[in-house]
Amino acid sequence: MKKLLTGLLFAVALAAPQAYAALIPTELVSPNGERDRVMALIERPEVAQQLEKMGIPQSQAKDRVAAMSEAEVASLAGKLDALPAGGALSNQDFLIILIIVLLIVILIVLSVLFGGFQKGTKTNGLGHWCTSCTSAPMVTGRPG
Repeated sequence: MKKLLTGLLFAVALAAPQAYAALIPTELVSPNGERDRVMALIERPEVAQQLEKMGIPQSQAKDRVAAMSEAEVASLAGKLDALPAGGALSNQDFLIILIIVLLIVILIVLSVLFGGFQKGTKTNGLGHWCTSCTSAPMVTGRPG
């Protein structure tokens, strides 16, 4: 039985067709795939608008991409793949967000320390009750 299984295994292994691996030239796979991607990007309205702001009409940008060599188009397409999808925050945007968050935290801490946002309470600014205030002091929950 063992000889039969070994023989079948060798027969299947030898009968399987051989696979050959080789490099395929880029021209055979997609000769204009990357160029089409760059052209499609130029045709997008927001990109065309930014190009117009920089003084490059959309038709001129298409002509420039058409005049590029395959290596230049591949390099440009590679740079497009490396760009972040949602954009990135600049340092100025990050600092503005950080300052806003810090101001909110400071306001919350000050309101907790000095009780500034509690309805019906009046303090002299240091957490002590005013002697001239008519409202009753807040109960702290401690047995007196």
